[in-house]
Amino acid sequence: MDYNVSLEAEKSVLGSMILSQRAATKGSTLLDGNDFFRPGHTLIFEAIQSLVNKRLDVDLVTLRAELGSDLVNAGGMDYLMQIAEYVPSAANLETYSKIVKDRSMRRKLVEKAGELVTLAKDEEQPIEDVLTKSIQSITSIQKGNTQSPLIKLGKAMQEWDDQLLSDDPSNLYSTGFPTLDKSCGGFGAGDQVIVGAYSGMGKTSFAFETCLLSCQKSNKPWVFFSMEMTANQLISRFIQSRTGIGINRQRQRDFNEMDYTLMANYMEEFHALPIYILDSGAVTPANVRLRLSEVAEKHGCVGGFVIDYLGMAVKSHPQHRATAVEQFCFETKEIAKEYGCTSIILSQLSRESVRSDNREPDAPSLHHLKESGGIEASADLVFALHRPEYWKAKKEERKEQVAEAYIHILKQRYGATGVVELAFVPTQARWVEKK
Repeated sequence: MDYNVSLEAEKSVLGSMILSQRAATKGSTLLDGNDFFRPGHTLIFEAIQSLVNKRLDVDLVTLRAELGSDLVNAGGMDYLMQIAEYVPSAANLETYSKIVKDRSMRRKLVEKAGELVTLAKDEEQPIEDVLTKSIQSITSIQKGNTQSPLIKLGKAMQEWDDQLLSDDPSNLYSTGFPTLDKSCGGFGAGDQVIVGAYSGMGKTSFAFETCLLSCQKSNKPWVFFSMEMTANQLISRFIQSRTGIGINRQRQRDFNEMDYTLMANYMEEFHALPIYILDSGAVTPANVRLRLSEVAEKHGCVGGFVIDYLGMAVKSHPQHRATAVEQFCFETKEIAKEYGCTSIILSQLSRESVRSDNREPDAPSLHHLKESGGIEASADLVFALHRPEYWKAKKEERKEQVAEAYIHILKQRYGATGVVELAFVPTQARWVEKK
């Protein structure tokens, strides 16, 4: 007896979908044609799915017409009638569907397990590659597909039209800054955003602000991969961004009663948000995928992830540096596409572009990004942070004041490049909307 097959459940699903239009629509979202063991059942399911997509009624007459020349391979008209009478009602569709999906995933797992055993025995394969491919295989099964299906143009257009008419643009996430949203439309599901800046410009602060505000609006979880700072250091910066209590005062425990009240209020706010921090271990694509799968399993989705920062995440021989950066960017972008989330990768601008005489450096451009070729190729959006007041204050040996700060949009797949004006509050190390 094959415990990875349940033809009874498959026939019950198909019978339910023929009996009820609502069940046909629901079943089309719960299962895929590849979930059925019997090829004839796959043909019947995909024919029903096609009728649903065309907004046509599902019954024996329309199903027979939709199958056309595939009717014989599906088992013939007698078999269709047998399936239509297999269940008395469509009430238990979801139960039948769970059985079919369960058996399907077990078959795929057995198949993948065999492939992974062969891969693990191949000593010519680097163990990192073996682990990455293993995680990818398991993740693909968890998502219900071993490979991305071909999408017919008509279906893609229908999905686009449905999204266009929707009141909830669920595939877009706010950057957290309305002014920036107007220029780039927000972040799209699967977008890769590179944020470049010189040291001291506030890359981490900008990424946190985006992560926090986006999470507040959507309540979708974000993961912050920090290579440079510990979780404790990040929290200190986050508290400073909201209270203005500097890092040194926090370290020295130099607080008054109002400080405690402020910190308590914002700590409660942060505690409620589904934001996760990973401050240890290698930030490899395999590790990113693994951590996102944990978050997706808990919350059902992922809003985005931040990698702080590219220079520390990619470790390779200098001669192969550019190739390694390009590969890292492409792989993390694929992960963002898998989870329908946004990836934000922070990157240093080349120090050579900073003038040695403390004058304000030129406005950042793409060639200022380290290993810019590989970064530019995969990115959907490239931002560069620029704060002229920082350089003026440094030259004049004074404290930096609240002043205009700029986001240079150096690349955008969806629109024009340009400059967005925000503001930076030094006492809070915080990017804000210009008042």
